[in-house]
Amino acid sequence: MKKLKRNSILWFAVFCACFLGISCKRDKHPEKMIGPEYKNADPGFFVVNDAFTATPSSKIDFTKGVVSFDSKFSQEVTYFLTLTGTSGASVSFTGKGSDLSKVKWDGGHNGLYFFTANDQVTAELSFLGSNIVLKSNPLTIAKPKSYGVLVGEDFEPFKAGHKKWPSGWYTFTGEAESGKNGAYNGIFQYPTSSIIVDPTDPNSEVINSVKPPSGSKYYFISGTDANNDFYIDGAGGEIALNLATNNPDSVYYNVFVYGRGFVSDKGSLKIQEDDNGSGKVEDHEDELFYDFKITWTGWKLISVKYSDLSFTKDAKFKGNKIREPKKAGKVGFTLLSDPSGATTRYGFDYPVFTYGKPLPQN
Repeated sequence: MKKLKRNSILWFAVFCACFLGISCKRDKHPEKMIGPEYKNADPGFFVVNDAFTATPSSKIDFTKGVVSFDSKFSQEVTYFLTLTGTSGASVSFTGKGSDLSKVKWDGGHNGLYFFTANDQVTAELSFLGSNIVLKSNPLTIAKPKSYGVLVGEDFEPFKAGHKKWPSGWYTFTGEAESGKNGAYNGIFQYPTSSIIVDPTDPNSEVINSVKPPSGSKYYFISGTDANNDFYIDGAGGEIALNLATNNPDSVYYNVFVYGRGFVSDKGSLKIQEDDNGSGKVEDHEDELFYDFKITWTGWKLISVKYSDLSFTKDAKFKGNKIREPKKAGKVGFTLLSDPSGATTRYGFDYPVFTYGKPLPQN
């Protein structure tokens, strides 16, 4: 019994020694436990020659390169660099160094809004523990970052208004065609577009445009399922997408959808393929779709892998029933009512095909 007691005490002592040793060892490198190391500016900290520049600073083409920043500091310090565009887009960088040589901006953004063509961007530089704040001259974007193959050039070339179409786009002919009682099928432009649901009623609901993720225009469909068939209306276009791969597992279709949180609102993405390779998508060729309930309020990104698209079960579509992204040549956006008979609406913006992974959710 005494021997067992002595052994227990010995093992307890060894355990305590190991525990204390590990604890002391970890305390020598706290930065590995608590996150990145920060460095305050010392008294007398300064920016060399107060210089802070960006290259290039005008006619920036993010499809060809990145923006570099030049500024040197009197010591190693934690810096904060924030870029803000007139579009409402922004992106931030935080680092530790004696200059900005590690910062390369590829045109990406944080949050919902994208940097756009003709964006005027202001760069602001500040430091931990210092009151010094430097601002650059405005940077001008000629071509924004490309995330993939855009559909309809993000609707920016479209004219704002009900049923105003550029070449190759069309409506699906439904209950939104009347343009009455809040029915609408066309481009909304922020901040000027709005609809009075019932112009004869001074207390009628007003549907105002909202700021879209990219640019100032987005597509908006609204209407009532008067014949209780779940379908309200839609729009689409025949587009030369020229997707680079035929692997349906490596292509994603992404779009931002604006919802109002109503249980009846439902949307559908449609794609039709040129199965016979004629160069023109014919009505009888394969159609694929993806349905989604719009249960959220505000803008939300949805992404669907091409291989997860379903074939439309209609006898008129007599294609080869093979998902072939390279043959995708027609896209559509449909508004549905679920349950049937309701008044529904939704907006969508920045439809884009990406390769390998979905569009980043910032």
